[in-house]
Amino acid sequence: MNTPNKVPLTNISTWNARSVKPHEQEVSEFLQRNNVQIIALTETHLQAGYSFRICNYIIHRRDRPGPHRGRRVALAVHTSIEHQLYQLPELRKLEAVAIKTTIQCQLCIVMPVYAPPGKTITRENLVAFNNSAPTFLALGDLNAKHPSWNYLGKTQNGQLLYHHQQFHPYLVCAPESPTRYPEVANNRPDILNITIYRNINFIYKLEVLQEMHSDHLPLLITPAQVQEYSEQLTQTIQRAIEVAIPLNKITNHQINFPAHITDLIHARNRARKTWHCNRHLIHLKREVDALQK
Repeated sequence: MNTPNKVPLTNISTWNARSVKPHEQEVSEFLQRNNVQIIALTETHLQAGYSFRICNYIIHRRDRPGPHRGRRVALAVHTSIEHQLYQLPELRKLEAVAIKTTIQCQLCIVMPVYAPPGKTITRENLVAFNNSAPTFLALGDLNAKHPSWNYLGKTQNGQLLYHHQQFHPYLVCAPESPTRYPEVANNRPDILNITIYRNINFIYKLEVLQEMHSDHLPLLITPAQVQEYSEQLTQTIQRAIEVAIPLNKITNHQINFPAHITDLIHARNRARKTWHCNRHLIHLKREVDALQK
């Protein structure tokens, strides 16, 4: 697919729906309100035969058969976005569905990914995932927690993903604020929704939105202007320089000599000035030399 999008792609979102069917109207309003053109949905709980429609959006679903209703994902794409379904390799413990489209003039694969809680992903899963496309933007919930992604603790999935990315050409990014607030008050908030990208040449920013009636909050991914980030980087560097190199005020330290020494210095300066103006007077040079000693 070489044709560009009909309109520039601006906003992408991801949300763990925990059953999307009851939120059909709410999702539709959310997309319109935030001008979202692609949303990656995880834990849709959709089964074959279930109808799920959003006006002006094309829905791509992965409804894995079986009793595990949480292992289902979907991708809603606005009709203005030219795209095609992309065939992924078998990812085994990862749920995913993908499209090929153009974002900020770059052709890439966009996909929701989901790893159910209690299911440990393996290195083989990540190898297949990394090799799924040369350029991709993956969004979702891998139940992978790690301090590098703004979470205090670690999970087995988080440690594996962190170490694997150190040696492979993809990066993991997470928002700064939680994407899940548990219904149980004693449980602390989590950052579960993350983005994983490979060879993406545009800059984007992440924002958690306080919307949707769920313990999971949607994550908004917005391609950012390079100028905006350039100014932020410049300000950050300037602040770092100010902290790293404190400015020391230069203080003039005046030395108070005894009166007879001060008189000699003044006499030497007067003699030197007279000599500079009257260099034919040899005796003035001898006087300067004597005062210099």
